[in-house]
Amino acid sequence: MLLLLAALGSIWYAQDQEAAKRIAAGVQVKDVPVAGLTVPQAEAAITARYAALADQPIVLTAVGKHWTFPARALGVGVDVAATAAKAKALGRDPSGPLQVPLVLTHDRSVAEKTWQPLATDLALTPQDAQFRVDADGVEVHPAQAGRRFDPDGTWQALTAATTDATFSEVAVATVPVSPQVSDALLAPALATIHRLSDQPLVLTGQLADGSSHSWTVAPGQLRGWLQVKQDGAGVPTVKPDLDASQASTYLQSVAADVQRDPTNAKLALPNYATLATLTADAPGRQLNLAASLAAVQQAAAGDTRTVDLTIDAVPAVVSAVSLHPLKDQLDTLMRDGLRLTYGDTSYLLKGSKLALALYVEPTPGATPAYRITLNDNDLNRLVSTIAFNVNVPAQNAAYRMGAGGMALVKTPHDGLRVDSAATLAVLRDALLTGKATAVLPTVPVKPDFGAMDQAGLISTPDLLQSDNTSYAGSSPERNWNVTYGASKLDGWAIPPGGTFSISDALGDLTVAAGFKMGWAILVQQGDATTIPSEAGGICQVVTTLFHPVFWAGLPIVERHNHSYWIALYGRKPLGLQGLDATISPPDSDFRFKNTTGNWLLIRARGDGANLHVELWGTNPGWRVDVSDPVITNMVKTDQTPRKQTSDKLAAGRSLQVEHAQDGFTADIHRQVYAANGQKLDDWHAHGTYLPSHNTFMTGTGKATVTSP
Repeated sequence: MLLLLAALGSIWYAQDQEAAKRIAAGVQVKDVPVAGLTVPQAEAAITARYAALADQPIVLTAVGKHWTFPARALGVGVDVAATAAKAKALGRDPSGPLQVPLVLTHDRSVAEKTWQPLATDLALTPQDAQFRVDADGVEVHPAQAGRRFDPDGTWQALTAATTDATFSEVAVATVPVSPQVSDALLAPALATIHRLSDQPLVLTGQLADGSSHSWTVAPGQLRGWLQVKQDGAGVPTVKPDLDASQASTYLQSVAADVQRDPTNAKLALPNYATLATLTADAPGRQLNLAASLAAVQQAAAGDTRTVDLTIDAVPAVVSAVSLHPLKDQLDTLMRDGLRLTYGDTSYLLKGSKLALALYVEPTPGATPAYRITLNDNDLNRLVSTIAFNVNVPAQNAAYRMGAGGMALVKTPHDGLRVDSAATLAVLRDALLTGKATAVLPTVPVKPDFGAMDQAGLISTPDLLQSDNTSYAGSSPERNWNVTYGASKLDGWAIPPGGTFSISDALGDLTVAAGFKMGWAILVQQGDATTIPSEAGGICQVVTTLFHPVFWAGLPIVERHNHSYWIALYGRKPLGLQGLDATISPPDSDFRFKNTTGNWLLIRARGDGANLHVELWGTNPGWRVDVSDPVITNMVKTDQTPRKQTSDKLAAGRSLQVEHAQDGFTADIHRQVYAANGQKLDDWHAHGTYLPSHNTFMTGTGKATVTSP
């Protein structure tokens, strides 16, 4: 029995040991029965059944997007050994379930490699709140949140969705990303923008002419003056005032509209003035840029959108008050003149004459703002005027042939001459320092010829030259002047070495001196015009003397030609085209010198039709060579008649006072030789003549006149 029992026990033990190696009855893994199988057999059965589970798709979803991956790509797999072991262990616990779930594995490192592209697909950059300002307005872009992939949340969702062989969709986890600049952070900047630029600014002021004006700065322009920046956190900010540079640029354009330059006082002394003229100063106006800019900023920041521009007065640099002392000095000088004393007498330079030499010039930056200046040419003319009125020529002993023979007609005496150089210095000092009087520098002048006992010794046996010119047909007045002039020229004797002046011989050419009104030539702006003149026609006497003097070979000291050519003076035998002479005392004279070594005598007579002038002396035996006239620069005249009127001619009376002649330049070369062949003189009669015209004068007055 014992042996039997022992044998039975061995068998039971063996059977029990064999049973212990197998899975208990009724156990299955999911739908795989594994009861009675050994663990290796269970593993094989499980593997056979769920080998494809690693290829089962898992769908990941997020924001409407889907991504499908095999389970193994997401690190999901079956732990067969663990599942079989779990089934084996289940049989030992009769109280546990007989259904054994699959034991799944999850490898996050594999999943992370697979879902890495999802992070890029799902990433959404947050958008900061922002705005854009331009002339059209303010464009606001609200803030937008972003997102990013959440790997931890996604892993949790993946493991939760893969706890069983049947996988559910996996909701991919994302995390919202907030923008740095929220809408709330923009609010202060937008408020400042609206406050500064929503309404226009109106600037008011006055234009340069004093009229009221307004300038409107529109919102669009104001928005261009906003100062938008970012703080350290990148939040847009707007400064509480406008950009000063741009506002100033605009104000500078307004400044040009309102600016009026000040007018300086001006001091002037016109020619022939009796008083200096003082033009008053006037203030200017200019925009006060700093104050106006401050007002613009204040208006932009407040509720009042009107700006009163600040405009400052600009005083003139030169005021009338500062110039009054100089004006008073000039006015005194113009009123009282400058009295020049010499000896026991004096000469007054009137203010109207001084005005011709005085200039008032500005002196920028100096005080006073003007000064008196002088011009040497003008001063020289003043000196000439003084000399003309003050000079007393030395009187040479003069002899003249009369009815009773040769007689002393002028006794010699000393003269007086103004010292021009010294007078110039005196005038300069007196005028610049405001003196009322000054001493006139003069020097005595001795006569060149003072012999008073020559009347019986004068001998003029030879007729050197003579000339005849016709004045037949002249009006009674001109006829008188020629005849009367010849009588005044007749009989003058010229001592050896003496210079003869026809102006001295004729005396004053005035109506008071016995002459009558005639015609003379006036040149203005390059045009010769015939005008009424005392002693008109006297130049025929001058030319008729000039011809014998010229052909006799006497040196010509001074000679002037007419402004236009008079054909009468070119008639043979002594006349040539361009050979004439004229005088206009005191400015021009005809003078010649007696170099024959003996006395000369002039005889002249007019018979109402012809003028005859003779030159007597002792024939020196000279040879006089004269070239033909060289005529150049011809200018054709206009033959169209010209009609003029004059109150110097009797009413209703008509005369042709000028005849048409072409203009030209003439040159006549004269050479004089002594008997021994020595050249004594080489002289050119040179003259330029303007075109003359057929001019007819009709009288409108009571006086009578003569033709030239």
